[in-house]
Amino acid sequence: MSLDQSVSEGQRTKLAAFRTHLDTAKGTPVTDAELWGFLSRFHIMGFDFDDEAGTSLSLLESHLSQFKDDGFSFVWARIAEVVFGCNQAPGELTIDSFPQEVKDVFNKAPVEIPPELLRAAVEAAQAAPPPLVGDQANALMLATLLGSWNEKTEGDMDAARKLIE
Repeated sequence: MSLDQSVSEGQRTKLAAFRTHLDTAKGTPVTDAELWGFLSRFHIMGFDFDDEAGTSLSLLESHLSQFKDDGFSFVWARIAEVVFGCNQAPGELTIDSFPQEVKDVFNKAPVEIPPELLRAAVEAAQAAPPPLVGDQANALMLATLLGSWNEKTEGDMDAARKLIE
């Protein structure tokens, strides 16, 4: 992309950084059209996590609570400390930047079904009556479609008989 005099040096540096990362991701240099295509769809979303009543912090808390029900404040404080430290000495944040105690919060334990529940489910499936087949199955399906009826009312019984036959 040709940059005229109206583009500041800071903007040129940022554009070069985007190009470098896109080149790396693609594995070959991106064209000006590809760079423009990416940048025209790229949005930086701002969040205000300083406002305790704000929706951003509430949304973050709901996401973090899926990993740890009772420790949002602890996890958020530790994350903020790491980010604050990185801001004091400019650098890149990676997963390795965070202490193990924070990373451990995001490791979900595998779901294990207790063996007694599995046994009970298998036993229930084996004890279940065989599925209905043939005329019985058809009659049951049609009765379900009919809904409720009163066996003492001749009209209801006549409608049920006609439906089943």
